[in-house]
Amino acid sequence: MLGQKTRLAYYNGLVLPHLNYADIVWGDQPGLKSEMEQLQGFQNKFAKKVLGKNVSSKEAMKTLKWLPLECCRCGHRCELVQNAIKGNIPEHFDNFRSPLNSSHGYNTRNGYLPRLPKVKTDWGRRVTSFQAIKDWMTLPMELRRPMPRNCFKRHLSKFFIEITVT
Repeated sequence: MLGQKTRLAYYNGLVLPHLNYADIVWGDQPGLKSEMEQLQGFQNKFAKKVLGKNVSSKEAMKTLKWLPLECCRCGHRCELVQNAIKGNIPEHFDNFRSPLNSSHGYNTRNGYLPRLPKVKTDWGRRVTSFQAIKDWMTLPMELRRPMPRNCFKRHLSKFFIEITVT
């Protein structure tokens, strides 16, 4: 039998990348709700197996400090906005850059922050850029400041862990 450290390395190296692959695009689509629940169930079972103890999946996730997949997707969307603010996104994301531009030419205090575009259809609300900016707006103001990527990811995961634990 593999040790807990080895099982954790297996999860981080082989399982987690598959769960995270393009999750901000396909993760929250309305037609994939049952598939997302199955993936969350898979993560819960894997958390119990990594611990090797007979505990509930909620306790296992809390002990391992793993976030639910929904929080991971939200975090990835927030990272996308953080990178867009700093200009670290490819040029073909022009639709993402437009909400970052201010509507006037004044240099305001929060001019670098993205604004939520006004959409009129459900399709517009499902677009990745809209969902990402909407998730970004739910973060506390201290997390919305530009900061180095590793620092942002660390603060973001602490924020989500605090939310899921309580």
